[in-house]
Amino acid sequence: MAQSKKLVLNLYDDNKHYLNPSLPDLSGGGYETVTDSISFMKKMGWSSHYRFNVIVSDINGVKLIAKAGLNAETPTFDSTSDTIDGVSVNGRTVDITKNAEFTLFAVDSCNNVTEIPLVADNLGEAPQPHLQKVVSGDMQTVKVYLIPPEDSDFTNLVMTNDNAKQETSDGEYNGLYYIEVTDNENIVINYTYTYKGENESGELKATVTEIDNSPANLKSVKFGLKTQRAVRRINPLRHSLDLISSSRKRNGKIKAVIFLKYINLIIKLQFHIRKMHRL
Repeated sequence: MAQSKKLVLNLYDDNKHYLNPSLPDLSGGGYETVTDSISFMKKMGWSSHYRFNVIVSDINGVKLIAKAGLNAETPTFDSTSDTIDGVSVNGRTVDITKNAEFTLFAVDSCNNVTEIPLVADNLGEAPQPHLQKVVSGDMQTVKVYLIPPEDSDFTNLVMTNDNAKQETSDGEYNGLYYIEVTDNENIVINYTYTYKGENESGELKATVTEIDNSPANLKSVKFGLKTQRAVRRINPLRHSLDLISSSRKRNGKIKAVIFLKYINLIIKLQFHIRKMHRL
């Protein structure tokens, strides 16, 4: 709903002051006085709901009666309001929730009438922005963007959260507001905007669940020496002696440096095997 406005439609008639005393002076409260209903409705601007509080002063009892159309037949004091979609009259209060054209009559018990034609053509629900989540490649952060609706009357969308930022990088989100989230949590986005000249505010809620907080799950690791037959665990000393024996049979000798490098490799491998067994 649009913000409350201090507008007064004053239909006081100097020629009938003895029947219809003037309204109290409201200028000190910042009220603006309007003397015709067309200007009055235009100054109301856009809203989703109008509520008028009608001040009627007369020496006789007065009823407010709403009739459909701008050229409605003048009612009598005993008449009742028409059924008008989006318009309701309750005592001295008139509520309008849908665009409508009607005439509001103030009728006293002597059937003296004052009529006010009213055209409400700027009522309705404002389109709303929505949220878009963008997850980082490592799934450790989520940017939550505030996306405006595609409506030329909807302007000046600003996220008002303390941690809000405005995107400066090139791309489809350039210039949009966002917050950056690093934990899975519920968030509330507050914002302001202008719609058809009226300053409005709102909030949107969302839940971030895309952050990956799961630790790595290491099930098992196996080490072995791949031979032509199979993969098997090694006894480094026995395997090295077998290698020396077979080498001597084939070549008669083996170089010490090759033997030492091989033993060093086997010992390192055995160390890793034992370390993994202790996990």
